[in-house]
Amino acid sequence: MDGLLVDTEPIWYDVQSVVIERLGNTWSPEQHALLLGGSMQNTVAYLLSRADRPVPPAVVEGWLVEEMLLQVRQKVPMRPGALDLLDAVRDAGVPAALVSSSYRVLIDAVLETVGPDRFAASVAGDEVAHPKPHPEGYLRAAALLGIDPRYGVVLEDSDSGASAGVAAGFVTVYVPSEGALPGGTGRVLRNSLVGISVDWLTGLLLPAGFRTAGGGSVAGDGGQYVEPGRAPRRQPGRQHPGKCGQQHEHRHPDDGEGELGDALVDQGPLDGVTEGRPDEQAEQAAENGNDHRLDPDHALDLPP
Repeated sequence: MDGLLVDTEPIWYDVQSVVIERLGNTWSPEQHALLLGGSMQNTVAYLLSRADRPVPPAVVEGWLVEEMLLQVRQKVPMRPGALDLLDAVRDAGVPAALVSSSYRVLIDAVLETVGPDRFAASVAGDEVAHPKPHPEGYLRAAALLGIDPRYGVVLEDSDSGASAGVAAGFVTVYVPSEGALPGGTGRVLRNSLVGISVDWLTGLLLPAGFRTAGGGSVAGDGGQYVEPGRAPRRQPGRQHPGKCGQQHEHRHPDDGEGELGDALVDQGPLDGVTEGRPDEQAEQAAENGNDHRLDPDHALDLPP
C-alpha cells in the first residue's frame, strides 16, 4: 500500500522524523530506507535503538499511528497509474486484495480515499502474527479470496514485501519505491504502475517454466528475462501477453471449465527448485521439504 498505491512514504518519513525528535535524536532518508516495507514492531525497535530519551515501545507505536492518521485523513496522494490499474482490474472482474504492514486503522483511513469497493479483501499488519517478509499476509489474502496463490499476481514496492509474495507462491511484480533495496530473482521488475494492464499481468501466468528458483527473473518494462549473473537482455519469446493478472477470475489451462480467482500478489522461486512448471516445482519442493506455500501448519495459524 505505502509507496505502491499511495505515495505515503514521504509522509512516513516526516512522521518518523517527528517521533525521533521526541526521542532526542535526528532522522535521515537513509535510515527511513532501512524500514521500507517493514513491520510496526521493527520500526518502533529501530527508533528506540537511536533514542537518547527512551520511552516504552507502546508509546512510540502510539505516536507513529496518531501522527500518521492525522496526515492520511488530510490527504492521500496516489501513485502514478494506481487508480487506472485498480479500475482496470475491477472492470475485468478480478478480485483484488490489499496486504499491508500498516495497521488496520491506517488501512481503513487510506481506503476511504482510494475506495473500499476496489478491494474484495484486505489484511493489515496488526492482523498477522508474522510480518513481511513472512508469507502469512499473502496466504491470508489468498484464503479470503478463495484462490490458489500459484495462479495469482502480487505487486510490491519493497524488498521485504516482494519476498513475502515470493514465499507465498505468487507471481511477483516488483515496483521498487525510492530507496528500496534491489530485487532478487523470481520477480518481474517495473519502474512504475503506469502502463500495466490486466492483459500484461495475465501473460505472467502463462509461460510454463516462468517460476524458477534461483534460475533467473524477469525485469524491465516489457518483462525482460534476466539470467543469474548476467546483465538484462531481450528475450522476446518469454513475453506472453494474455488476459489475467491481479486478483481476478482466470481459467487454469488444465482445468477446462473450472475457474480460479487470481490474486494481486507476488510470487517467486521455491527453495530448492531450479526450473519447470509450477506444479512440477511444487512436487520438487515438497520432496526437498521446502514447499510451505500452501501448508497452513507451517509457522502459520491461518483460518480454515
